[in-house]
Amino acid sequence: MSSKDTEEKLIRIIAEHYLDGGGGSLTIQVASKRAGISRQAFSRNYGHLKPYVLGKRPVEELIKGSIEDVRGLLAKCQYR
Repeated sequence: MSSKDTEEKLIRIIAEHYLDGGGGSLTIQVASKRAGISRQAFSRNYGHLKPYVLGKRPVEELIKGSIEDVRGLLAKCQYR
């Protein structure tokens, strides 16, 4: 998996967590585990996502792409 793929996966994990009601803040350890990387790899390569994981920046800043991608994400969250 490429670095870009992993970053997209992390963004999806963050967005799903907060759009789904999340039940509080997400942790870097949990987000990393769900993405299949170590916490250290997160800090080294994806540290710019830390404020989003911790809920300190709005997740809508991360959601990019086509309207179909956003609709799919929202539908998945609503289904849960």
